[in-house]
Amino acid sequence: MRLASYNVHGCVGSDGRFSPSRILGVIQEMAVDAVGLQEVDSRAGAHADAFRALRDGTGFHAVAGPNIVAERGQYGNLLLTRWPPVAVRRLDLSVAPYEPRGALDVEVDAPGGRIRVVVAHLGLRLRERRRQLAALRAALARHRAPVTAVLADFNVARWRGPDLFGRPGAGPLPAPRTYPARWPLLALDRIQVSPREVVHELVVHRSPLAARASDHLPVVARLESGDGIPVPRGE
Repeated sequence: MRLASYNVHGCVGSDGRFSPSRILGVIQEMAVDAVGLQEVDSRAGAHADAFRALRDGTGFHAVAGPNIVAERGQYGNLLLTRWPPVAVRRLDLSVAPYEPRGALDVEVDAPGGRIRVVVAHLGLRLRERRRQLAALRAALARHRAPVTAVLADFNVARWRGPDLFGRPGAGPLPAPRTYPARWPLLALDRIQVSPREVVHELVVHRSPLAARASDHLPVVARLESGDGIPVPRGE
């Protein structure tokens, strides 16, 4: 099972050109089963509706989590998954007076059972992120699943950042550097998984196309356990 987190920067690449097709190309290169996208934008008009272009281009199931909804379009998170969603929760992580923020909390019907996938994009300020992290931890505690993966732009540059699952004696997975895409210096984009033991690989996807398609590189996790991931049916 391969999962990715990818801030697509409105599908605007390093050359300033809007191109969902390049983002689709990167997703195809990664060969993932699910990808959580941040900064998906449709506000430039119907011809530039990235939500629709990415959904139609992958053929995946799509769950949108717009944080900004306006007359001319929407902006926010998007989960694309091979597996059908069976439960969807949208979390409001907004902290006034800053930009609206949110998270998608989705259970998908993967082979062997349900997997919970959370897609989020946290704020730029420390005070803002502290409240958002507290809200995410509370949401994760309310609805437990055998396997939960958080795919997020944490906007935290440190190699080791906050741990959403609070595992005693075990910190979060180290975060590889993803930003800026051409010369990545900061570890903004992260994947956190519970239980951590099912994560067998965590890497940044690097390619010439990924360096052009967005200002972030995607991060990819490979999950497996024994003969796969034995996931009992959700509670």
